[in-house]
Order: sequence, then structure tokens, then C-alpha cells
Amino acid sequence: SVSDKTQKVEVTGIYSNISTNELLRAPSFEIMGYSIGRLKFEKASITTGKTVSIFEKGELHGKEKLIVAGSVSIKNVQNKSTVKIENIRLNNYHFDDEFSDVFIDSVSWKNAQISYRKDRQETKGYVEKAITKKNLKIGHFSVRNTSVNFNSGDTASGMADIKVIELKGLSADTEGKIQIEDFIAEGSRIELDLPSLRLSTGSFSIKENRFSSLDEVNMEYHTEKDTAKVLISRISLVPLINKSLNKKYPVFQEIELQNPVIYASIRPVEKDEAPSDDKDEKN
Repeated sequence: SVSDKTQKVEVTGIYSNISTNELLRAPSFEIMGYSIGRLKFEKASITTGKTVSIFEKGELHGKEKLIVAGSVSIKNVQNKSTVKIENIRLNNYHFDDEFSDVFIDSVSWKNAQISYRKDRQETKGYVEKAITKKNLKIGHFSVRNTSVNFNSGDTASGMADIKVIELKGLSADTEGKIQIEDFIAEGSRIELDLPSLRLSTGSFSIKENRFSSLDEVNMEYHTEKDTAKVLISRISLVPLINKSLNKKYPVFQEIELQNPVIYASIRPVEKDEAPSDDKDEKN
């Protein structure tokens, strides 16, 4: 167990090959890892600020800078967001003691459930601080069977069932700028609920700056007076994901809608709601 006021590492159920001299002389958590030839553990807990990460049934290969684990659970105690991953592999990693600079050559997993919640008490300043303190770079990202859920109070909620995510580069700097390279995502459905608007899709294939598609798109718009529903068998488009991430709204090219059908119900304006005629008032 190694800890200070904001960072803490605990490992239990250890079977290892460790260089004791290197371990005792290690000036950082990462250098401590280099002193380990091979370490098997039942459970490892890493606490950094308000985030707790628990690795179970794992192995650490210090010289190769490789971490594998049967399962990983990550929880943010501030907003109760969680990540649960099975069969994860982190290859050739580098990080500082604050885990604010993290570099990993490759990340892969077989199953994951990700849940993000924006707590009512969570302030904008806290969110910005959590993002801007991180400097992250991943060389290759290859994951399977991932479900994502998010909830932002009364303003938005949604989910996605993703079969495959592949990308050849992911980076996020301390100013919150995100860059990705050769992004591909394929899955079975997406759902999004906003005030007055609901969107759902069937299967989808999204590729950065390449032709992509969304099947069985269903959009519903409701207000107290009006209702509209749009059914589209397929939307084909070229998404510009990097621009979308940094502009904070969708950016795309060459959109095509196949077999769109629109239903609309508009309540007529009541007489007492109609605008008055100035000429009639004068007479």
C-alpha cells in the first residue's frame, strides 16, 4: 500500500517476482512498476482524487510495461459515474504520480458498461477542472461489446450499444482539446432523449471522414401544441468527428436520406389566441 492525501495504491493477494533494491529506491509509482518482473494479484485499488479504480485478477509485467486484468471497475465518487470492463489489456504505459499525464501504446477489452451521470450538485467549474487536468494519449484503441449510458439530470439522457470501436490514435490535452485518428464505431442501436425530442436508431456504422450510415432512424418531436414524427430507413453521411468534438456540435458532409416519411399534427390557433387587427380596433 502506497498513499498520500490525494493518491493511494493498494494491492492484495500478491504473487510476484520483485527486485527489492529497485523497489525501495523507486522515486515514483511508475518506476516502482519497473522493479517488478511479473506480479499476479487478486485485487488492486488506485485512488486519485475523486476517482477509484479497482483491478481484479490481474497481472503486471513491469519491464514490458504491460497490465492485464480480468475485470476493472472505475467509479467517480463525485457524480457516481461508473465504468466496468472485462478482459482489459494496457500495453506500454507511462504516467506520472498524479495520473495527470497518461500515455498508453494500446488499449483493448472484450466487454464494458459505461455509465455517466451529471449530478445536480456538480458544478461547471468542477467538470472543467476534471477535464483540463488530464493529458491523455493512446496509440491504438480496440474494444468490443460496449454499452454506454448517460444522464444529465432533466436535460438529456441516452444510450448506445456498440459492437466495435477501433481507432489508431486518441489524444486529449490540458485545454480539453480532443483529437482522434481513423475512428470506426459499429453497433446495434442509439437512443437519445432531450426536452421535446426523442431520437432512436437501429444498426449503425460511423467512420471519421468516410461514408457512414444509420439505419431505422426514428425522430419524435412533441410540444403542448404540436407533434411531429420522422421515419427514415437509412441516413448516409460523412461525419467530421474531430470538428464535431471541438466545436461541440455535429459536423458532417454529403448527407442522404432514404425513404423519409413525415407525420405532423399541428393544433390550429384558437380565436382568442389570434392577433388582433389594428384597423378593427380603431373602428
